[in-house]
Amino acid sequence: MTGWYGSRVLYFGDHVYSDLAAEIEQQNDPAYKSAVRWLVSLQQLIEKHQCQDSPEQREVIQAWLKERDDLRNYTKGVFNPRFGSLFRTYHNPTYFTRRLARFADMYMSSLTNLLHYSVDHSFYPHRVLLPHEPGPFSKY
Repeated sequence: MTGWYGSRVLYFGDHVYSDLAAEIEQQNDPAYKSAVRWLVSLQQLIEKHQCQDSPEQREVIQAWLKERDDLRNYTKGVFNPRFGSLFRTYHNPTYFTRRLARFADMYMSSLTNLLHYSVDHSFYPHRVLLPHEPGPFSKY
């Protein structure tokens, strides 16, 4: 009817998936963010140094593995005690997350978040890296 289509349309909607404010608030908590950052860093350390010869080095790896497991349990436990996060199960996205990503071009907790952007601002999709593609901080 208007002649608008595709990238010229911005739809604002409310649906069953919209009642996520408490979880998003928890994900924005500084303690949670810090735990996730350390969890990702710790996993990279474990992957990089997992093949060690000395008993002392293997002991450090075992301590890292225990700390990683504790962090995984903590980051899951801050959400629903039976089901964890709506967005991820430990390190994997949930079915809900995959559906949300498929159907929502842009997702935010409140429409008022757009007030932080200029009316001339363009939003661009983020590239989802495939396992064989180098990330921005890759060595190779």
